[in-house]
Amino acid sequence: MQEPWRAREVVPAAVAVVVLPLWSRGIHRFGPPTGRAIDPVGLALVMLAGAMLLLRRRRPLLTLAVVTAAVTTYLALGYAYGPVLATFLLAVYSVARHLPFRTAAPAAALAVLVMLGHLLVREPVLAAPTAVTIGSAWAVVPFAVGVAVRQRRNAADSQREVQVQVRLDSERLRLSRDVHDVVGHGLAAIHLQASVALRAADRDDPRAPQRMAEALSSIERASADSLAELRDVLQTIPADGGSPRDTTPGLAALPALIGRMSAPGAPVRLRVDGDPAPLAAAPGLALYRVAQEALANAVRHGEGGPVDVVVDHSAEVVRLTVTNTAAPGQGDRIGMGLPSMRDRLGAVGGTLITNHDRRRFELVATVPREEPA
Repeated sequence: MQEPWRAREVVPAAVAVVVLPLWSRGIHRFGPPTGRAIDPVGLALVMLAGAMLLLRRRRPLLTLAVVTAAVTTYLALGYAYGPVLATFLLAVYSVARHLPFRTAAPAAALAVLVMLGHLLVREPVLAAPTAVTIGSAWAVVPFAVGVAVRQRRNAADSQREVQVQVRLDSERLRLSRDVHDVVGHGLAAIHLQASVALRAADRDDPRAPQRMAEALSSIERASADSLAELRDVLQTIPADGGSPRDTTPGLAALPALIGRMSAPGAPVRLRVDGDPAPLAAAPGLALYRVAQEALANAVRHGEGGPVDVVVDHSAEVVRLTVTNTAAPGQGDRIGMGLPSMRDRLGAVGGTLITNHDRRRFELVATVPREEPA
């Protein structure tokens, strides 16, 4: 399907068809008597050259060829130099602006040679270096301007492509981190509850069936919640190029997260200090993801026992502290977890500090209440 005509294509051609003939007649009538008087043939050539400017963006080579032929014929017939040369200037500029240099340069050079050929017919004496130099300037200057504009536009397009690619890479990284956090947390919760069920099955305890049922129920909830959260993460990607859906969790979802990670013998205890005033979406999501990853790491790498989660609200910042009984080498297991947490917090102006000794592992995440400008 052909692209519709635009005003920047139609208007210059319409102006040229109307103005250039009148201008040419005015120069001959009111200016010094030079050249042949404008007649219908001369007007037709001027109007043809002006009308071809309509195609200067879509068919620049054809435009240059027809304009060159019309202008050369016009000058060879002895009409006065004047506005008609503006059509040649724009045709050369359009070739340099819209075509690659290897195509535009030979075409412009050939057009100059053809146009200068009128000197051999009209004024052979002037077919000298000075006349050739002056005539060539009508092609060299617009050609150089066209090349410069094309290079600048190409550079701008390349920069936009780089910016788009950076945004795409950033979005892919965000998505991979979200999927990692959701899946990692879900598997850790399932692993924890499955371990509880297996231990209950190995014991000769009247309460074993009840404990197994509770553990299996927790596994069912954890898997369902993780799948639902994974769907929410994937739904933030707009399928139609529109705005992403806002389905991200925040601190309000922290109790449910802790409930999924608690188990007999390894409870997760939550304490909230200060005034839990509303938190901006991005910092709230960052803290939630950090808590999710920290609890999953405590299950995978800790030695069991209670895990303490403290959320401390102050006027300017919110601080999340997660403490668990340390296992040997827990602080050395980097993986994707700690770097991902630091990147998340850094994106919202937050910080991450970890402390590890032989008895405990502590993670402290701090975010500002407002999103960074």
